[in-house]
Amino acid sequence: MGQQQILLIVVGVIIVGIAISVGFTMYRDSMKINNHDAVIKDVHYLAWTAMQFYLRTGHLNGWDGEYPADVDILDLAPGWPGGQNDNGVYAVIWQSVDIIVITGSSTHFDDINKQVTMNRTMIGQIIDQP
Repeated sequence: MGQQQILLIVVGVIIVGIAISVGFTMYRDSMKINNHDAVIKDVHYLAWTAMQFYLRTGHLNGWDGEYPADVDILDLAPGWPGGQNDNGVYAVIWQSVDIIVITGSSTHFDDINKQVTMNRTMIGQIIDQP
């Protein structure tokens, strides 16, 4: 083989290696963004589920405009054993009778944490906190 052919093979291998490395980096970044969005979606899902039960009357299996402290909001989300799904781990903290804080942390990335605060006086509003 000539020198030019060997040089072309080496350059081709280097370019393919760089392309594979860039592909892995792009995949990881995309996976992180998707997981971040999924954790936000799940926290909002729990918050809106709690809001639905808050607004529903007792005749319709609701809470009659109160947040009952003996109800675990995580039990309202079917298929989430222990407040966990493929996206993250979720917790509900009752700060007072009127205020619920729902937190979600990613199971895949340590730096993804979301928190939502709901207050009885803010019907239909959810405050996102980083």
